[in-house]
Amino acid sequence: MAEVKAKKGNEIRFEVTADAPAEVHVHGYELTEQVDAGRAAKFSFPAELEGVYEVELEETATPIAELRVSP
Repeated sequence: MAEVKAKKGNEIRFEVTADAPAEVHVHGYELTEQVDAGRAAKFSFPAELEGVYEVELEETATPIAELRVSP
């Protein structure tokens, strides 16, 4: 599983690609993006919440990354 790290107040940026169409969900921040097969879904948002959050493929509840935001 991938790990995304950021400091609070910085910008969080990452991309997700998938073999099949899926919805990517960033828990805690409650952000979602649709990703098409073979294309990237791009996320960019401010790191406002400290903690550890799961990024998953929503339909299958498959964890794909862990987002860690430190003070």
